[in-house]
Amino acid sequence: MITDTRKTYQITYSHYATDNIDLFYNSEKFTRSVMELLNESVGIENKSPITISREAVEKLNEKGFYDEVDSIINGEKSEQFKKNFYFRVDGVIDDFTQSSTTGDCGILSAIIALNSTEEGKQILKDSIQTVKNEKGEEVIRVTFKGLGLYYDVTYDDMVKARIIDGKNNNAYSDGDNDVQAIELAIEKLMVDLNHGEVKDGVSRPLLNILSYYRNSKFGNYDGKIITGHVSQNEVLYYFTGSRGTNLYTKDDSVSKIKNSLSGINNGTVAATFGTEMAVNIKTVDGKTLNLPSNHAIAISGTTDKTITLVNPWFPNIKYTITWEDFMKIKGHIHVAQI
Repeated sequence: MITDTRKTYQITYSHYATDNIDLFYNSEKFTRSVMELLNESVGIENKSPITISREAVEKLNEKGFYDEVDSIINGEKSEQFKKNFYFRVDGVIDDFTQSSTTGDCGILSAIIALNSTEEGKQILKDSIQTVKNEKGEEVIRVTFKGLGLYYDVTYDDMVKARIIDGKNNNAYSDGDNDVQAIELAIEKLMVDLNHGEVKDGVSRPLLNILSYYRNSKFGNYDGKIITGHVSQNEVLYYFTGSRGTNLYTKDDSVSKIKNSLSGINNGTVAATFGTEMAVNIKTVDGKTLNLPSNHAIAISGTTDKTITLVNPWFPNIKYTITWEDFMKIKGHIHVAQI
């Protein structure tokens, strides 16, 4: 039985496409439907991605979804189906989840933080487009405004990052293609930095700024390059050009932190939080927020009494806790101007 998260999403997407394959091209609608199905039938909250996957696959298998999937993927429209499944982007960040095995929470929390404001959403939308490269090939171009450069992601890149011929690849995020394209573009940037390459005339001072965030060397296009090595701070810099402000719950006052984060509500900042300790806290509406240590999450909003957090494991769930409870969590806050 297939038990990885990515295959669960692929199969679920495919099931929704069986009634009318043309409707499948509306990825936003079907992505939302997929998450709703998993939320309702599995109970996504407070379960790990691999647990959700196993339970979802069992339910899908019981209903005979796999036979329907095979008829689409191997049918007469298979190539068209695969291209839209693997390669369609629209610059809109839709539902996704962190991989079950890769520590890419830094990248994903930064994306969620930007996507929490209209201004940040526009930055992301402007950064992702489908274009023809110099060879006339259709590619997904991801532009890092803060760096003044771009990276092209090919169809083959996207396919290799998914499941090919039944082989699992859990190195990247599950779900939205825009998010996966960003991860692949960041991977290309990391490889360049590791090899000391200067792309499109990038200046030495810029490389020095980038090295400010790097504390290790690593190297190939296999997902390992982004595993736990890319911080939310630097990803926000890639998209905004803001070095940002760092705060620490242990040392900084609640009033200082509140003031720094107030810009989220009017769209002038994006913010993330990195835990130094495991977290088990009740939210104001009775949910339980469980987080491991050394994990990056997004801050999506604040009020005078509460702060709202988003875990990249489950980006469609918001956890609102009191400031008193938040200040008990040891961790670093990063605030970037947008």
